[in-house]
This record gives sequence, structure tokens and C-alpha cells, in this order.
Amino acid sequence: MLGRALFALGRMKESADALRKAVGLGPLQTHASALLGEALLLSGSARDAVGPLRAVRDAPGPAGLRASALLADALLAAGDFAEARKEALRAESLHGQPADVRAGLAWDAAQALARDPSAARQAAEALRNFWLQHPEHPAAESARALERTLGVALPEPSGRELLLRASHLLSAGQPAAALAQAEVARRMLSGADRAEASLLSARALAADGKRAQAGPLLEDAWARGAAHVAAQAGMLLARDRARRGGDAEAIRIADRLARKFADSPEAEE
Repeated sequence: MLGRALFALGRMKESADALRKAVGLGPLQTHASALLGEALLLSGSARDAVGPLRAVRDAPGPAGLRASALLADALLAAGDFAEARKEALRAESLHGQPADVRAGLAWDAAQALARDPSAARQAAEALRNFWLQHPEHPAAESARALERTLGVALPEPSGRELLLRASHLLSAGQPAAALAQAEVARRMLSGADRAEASLLSARALAADGKRAQAGPLLEDAWARGAAHVAAQAGMLLARDRARRGGDAEAIRIADRLARKFADSPEAEE
């Protein structure tokens, strides 16, 4: 298809012209319409993109899912903020929508809400939720900045919220950022929650090539963590001691782990 080839070359206006003429494609027609909407959106014609995208947003399968997300993008770019938020929330709720697309739709919804002066607090909360829940998203820092510009006094994020954010960062392959966030969380938490933050910090150090620095954190998690945290920390601590030549201590830790947490996966190791 000429329109698809031109799209791949980045020639969006020419692609849109070609896709407008693409008819009689049978089951592929919905894909062509979604691609037409995307080409128009990327060429700067957001308002023109709304029609083709709205026409196929309810189509079954990938084309409908893609069109529903792009429709929210187009409405936001066209300045129709109320409709953009409505469509973003709808598209985000669709079964089968990929996780990265859901994150982008949450960003669309938060931005749209931020343009409503009467919904400043709700917008600030949506932006806060976005950057806490999706710290790996390229727009996470933009969301934090936009939240600040709204001037709404929200409670500071809790230690648990920051710990979850650190976990997302680590899962996204950003160990240095995860460590920084986990350390902030550690200072806010106590007891078993702090131990969980210690374990996450230790894992972040290991992922960042600094495994040798993780010992004290593992000791804290092993000593104070809930069962699932202590078992993981104990196994990692035993390995740490063995790497350092402390075989006897490593064996003692592993033996204690096996007795204390006999039902854990780490005990079987």
C-alpha cells in the first residue's frame, strides 16, 4: 500500500493523500483509516484526524484499539480538552490496550484536565498519580512540572508511594533513578516497610553494577523484613558473604533461612 510506504518514510502529508484514496480494502479498511488519522495527526492536522479516527475507534481488534488512543491524542492536539479526556479514559479502559499506550492515555487525560481552571485540584492529583505510577514514561518529569505550575497544595507523596515508584523505575531498567527514589522512601519509612525499601535499594545497586555496596542494606532487610522480604534478602546476603570469602557465615545464613522460611522459594535453593 502506497500510503503505508509513504508513512514509513515520514512523508505524512503524502501518506494521508494516498490513504484517502484507499478504498475497497475489505478487512484492511479499518487499518487504513486508523493510519490515515495517524498520518494527519503527525502532519499537524489534528482536527482533520478526528473524523477518520472516530469512524473506526469501535472496530474490533488492534485497529480499533490504536484508533481509540490516537483519537484522544488528536482531540488533545486540537484543543478539545473535555472530549480528549473522555476519549482517553475510554481508550485506557479497553481490554487489550497495551500497557505503554495506557500510560500515554493517562498522560493525555491529565493534560486535558489541567486545561480546565475549575478542576485544578483534580488535575494536580491526576498529574501526581501519573508521575508516581509511570516514572519510566518520557513525560513523567513534565507531569511533575505541570503539577507544580497549577499551584495546588497536595500532601507530599507517602513513603509507600515513593517505594512503588522506585520499583517501577527498577523494572523499567533505570537502577540509578530507582536507587535515588528508594533511598528517599527509606528515610520516610520504618520497620518492615523500611526493610522492603532496603531490599529494593540493594537490588538497584546490583543492577547498577554496585553489588559490593549492597551488604548493609541486605543486612537491614534480612533482620527487619517481613517474611517474603527477609527470605529474599537472606539468600542475597548469603551469596554476598560467599563472594567475599565468608563461606562459614554464608552457610549459617542459608541454614537459618531454610529453617525460618521453610516454605519460601529461597529455602528450596
